[in-house]
Amino acid sequence: MTLSRRGLLVLSAANGALLTTLAPPRGIAQSLQGTVDVMQFGAKGDGQADDSPAIQAALDSGASVIRFPAGTYMLGSALIPRSRQVWRGDGQAITVLALPDNGRAPYNLVQTRSSIAQLSISGLQFRGNRPLQKQRSPDGQAPFGLYLRGGCTDIDIQECTFRDLGNSSVPANRTGGGGIVLGPIPGAPDQTVENITIRHCRFAANGNVPGIYIGGGDMPGFRRRNISVLDNEFEGVPEGTRAQNCIYILAESPAAEITNVTIANNRFHVDAMVDALIELNWVRSFTITGNSGVFDSALPDSSAMLIRDGAVDGVISANSFVNRSGVERVVGIILVNFVDPGEVSGIVITGNSLRGFSRAGIAVDRGSNTVIVQGNRIEGPGNAGIRIAAASNVLVANNLLSGLQTAIQLAARTPGAPTRGVQLTGNRITDSGGDGACLIDVDGDLIDVQDLLITHTAVHSPRAGTKALASGRFRKADGNILRDNQVGSLALVAGGEEGGYETIRKADD
Repeated sequence: MTLSRRGLLVLSAANGALLTTLAPPRGIAQSLQGTVDVMQFGAKGDGQADDSPAIQAALDSGASVIRFPAGTYMLGSALIPRSRQVWRGDGQAITVLALPDNGRAPYNLVQTRSSIAQLSISGLQFRGNRPLQKQRSPDGQAPFGLYLRGGCTDIDIQECTFRDLGNSSVPANRTGGGGIVLGPIPGAPDQTVENITIRHCRFAANGNVPGIYIGGGDMPGFRRRNISVLDNEFEGVPEGTRAQNCIYILAESPAAEITNVTIANNRFHVDAMVDALIELNWVRSFTITGNSGVFDSALPDSSAMLIRDGAVDGVISANSFVNRSGVERVVGIILVNFVDPGEVSGIVITGNSLRGFSRAGIAVDRGSNTVIVQGNRIEGPGNAGIRIAAASNVLVANNLLSGLQTAIQLAARTPGAPTRGVQLTGNRITDSGGDGACLIDVDGDLIDVQDLLITHTAVHSPRAGTKALASGRFRKADGNILRDNQVGSLALVAGGEEGGYETIRKADD
């Protein structure tokens, strides 16, 4: 490519080094506010040449639309995106931005630590070199496909693939990396995160962040709202890598709460270790619906969905998750505060299908408050269908629970953490219990349970050896009631004692 005199800017640095920057060729100067093609700036797309300088020149040209014709563009350095720009590839299978196997330490394919707005990307594949990468990143986690760590406004990413990004193939050199990281780092001057959409993308065989991480920073006074993660596919993580979460949306503090989040119709097939498929932290007003996933491998204490500290006013509906890993202590959907006391409140969990989760299908845990668990289908094998611990004002209604050791469990947590105001009503329990178990396990010796109502339970085909509908040993003054339940010949309370329930009555008494 021939550069004009204005096209070659040479600056003398303090150490005498020369820095050069590319300017657009003379022939396309008139189209800079319209559409340009990266090949007009000298990009080859042949899978061999370092196309970073040419593509960066296109990005810096001032054009509003940057076209990437089909090809494999090797990037010898990270691209720096610009605001008010559209990137358009010819298709995520045939237009590839790739890390070369050049022996260098990993770096991000696209990176900025400055604020960015009105950036749209579609039809591209971001491909790492993870299977061949042997070096360690000196800058922390890398490589990512997209690393946008300033304020982010009006970001739209559609129909892209992110694959083979992240950890070194050498265990000692693994520092992370993965698909997309977006949003300001703590302490950044601009912490706006607004109008973010990631749709119809595919994430495959990535490392520590196998999918999407959206952070809200830590400072008050910025807009953090309108996040949509829709219709994406997530599959696999590299063998031997402990990954974080496929979708992780969090603020770093209560002052940086993110509002109006939608996670819908995403598909997960995980054959290696993740902490959670979906995790939210300090998010208000959210909808998680229509997602589906399968665990073929899992970590103990992992979950399909982790809704934690500061998650308020949300609906979790019509999701379907299956655990067939055989790993113990895996949960389908869990609400929990890691910082106790904390707040997870105003959550509706309805119409979900959960199968094979060994610890619990749904867990309402540690400080959760004002929660409705209604109309879900939970199947074993597993220890408990629904687990409630140190929570208050929880309605568990009209759920179908089958193939479980314990259908509903009120579990012990820590001394002084009461469980109060739990209503279990209209639930149907089938093919569960056995081996001396109670279908509703309330361990009153270990936890403070008050104002518990168990009513209109329908028990069908309890397993041989099932002891009773419910256990529990309370003080009469605790106001716990067991009434109007259909249990056939099954005992209402273990041991035939009233167990301290204020009222105890079968449906036909």
